Amino acid sequence: MAITSLKLNELENNIRQLFYDIGQKNGTQMPRSKESNTDAIVYEYWVARMLSRIAAAREKEAKQRLIDNDIIQDYESIPYDPNMDRPVYVSELMCLHIKTTANVMRFIRKKLAGACLRNGVDAPTARKIEQECLEEGGPVTTTTPSILTNDR
Repeated sequence: MAITSLKLNELENNIRQLFYDIGQKNGTQMPRSKESNTDAIVYEYWVARMLSRIAAAREKEAKQRLIDNDIIQDYESIPYDPNMDRPVYVSELMCLHIKTTANVMRFIRKKLAGACLRNGVDAPTARKIEQECLEEGGPVTTTTPSILTNDR
């Protein structure tokens, strides 16, 4: 028997509240700093990053269990058809829906020089064309918070 929308909302709210309490209650709150009123902001970011890593690992493990139990196929190695939009699992309580997009086109830089050469463009010109097509993006930025301890 399916649960009511009210019960689903209650379940979601309970999970959300327990999630948000991490770092705030139950022995997970940051010790108070005597020197900084902004440590709490960095601590919240540290907790959020930790929870994000834990959630990503949990999702990866859950996805692997779906694959191992033949609920979904390993779509990294065996992609679903493009433009698919259908449930792949339906039970009394759960539904798992898969939606795919159309195939995407990618620009493969390594193929450009070969294509130029096959079409009569000499190698130096092909490399020049390849260089002209490059555009530098901004740097990858990684922020890594940490908690300082007085015993290290």
